[in-house]
Amino acid sequence: ATKLICGADGSNSFVRRKLGIEPPNKLHGIMAITGEEDYSNFVDLYFDNNMYPGFFAWKIPRGKTTEYGIAGEIGPANVQNFNNFLAKFNVSKYELSSGVIPFGFQKSYANRILLVGDAAAQVKPLTGGGVIYGMICARAAAQTFAEAVAKNKFDENFLSRYQKLWRSRIGKGIARGLVIRKIYARMPNKMIDLIFTLLNNGLVRNIFEKYGDMEFILEKKPHTEA
Repeated sequence: ATKLICGADGSNSFVRRKLGIEPPNKLHGIMAITGEEDYSNFVDLYFDNNMYPGFFAWKIPRGKTTEYGIAGEIGPANVQNFNNFLAKFNVSKYELSSGVIPFGFQKSYANRILLVGDAAAQVKPLTGGGVIYGMICARAAAQTFAEAVAKNKFDENFLSRYQKLWRSRIGKGIARGLVIRKIYARMPNKMIDLIFTLLNNGLVRNIFEKYGDMEFILEKKPHTEA
């Protein structure tokens, strides 16, 4: 019999479903890659809780190509918002891809099994970024696996130390992100514009950089629409 299994099989994790663990909250990310050349140095982010409720849209220069994307609640409304976003830029020819972005806290262990990465929703709730968090948690999983093999203990109680370990490293960041995301989702556009105005104030900017995990919005002032 297998001593240990690492479920690193993505946001729709088969391993997680077989364990009967309730799935995390999810967003639907949609991305279009066009043939437009863009060698500029800035990412454009679009915050608008009417057009992109609860999240944002983006335009990213990739040199020989340009990326347009949006994330939001799973459903036809998000697809329509994506189409409307592309229409703003007269985009008609593109390569399309999409995926599910998990977020929130969930159980990440069971007898002989650990969940890692998107399967465990180890993702920043504000940006959907999961590469760095996934690497941090993969190291925690490897450490836990090594201890389990050394002590020949593979039961759920022993492996629960994995969740304590990774939460000690990224848990505060996820918790802050969940709170800020919940607040942001309820904001009218005028309040969003006010926040970015305040971010031009050095003191407020320093506070956000230190405590808010908002580095992704500080590179360039995003565009919001009334």
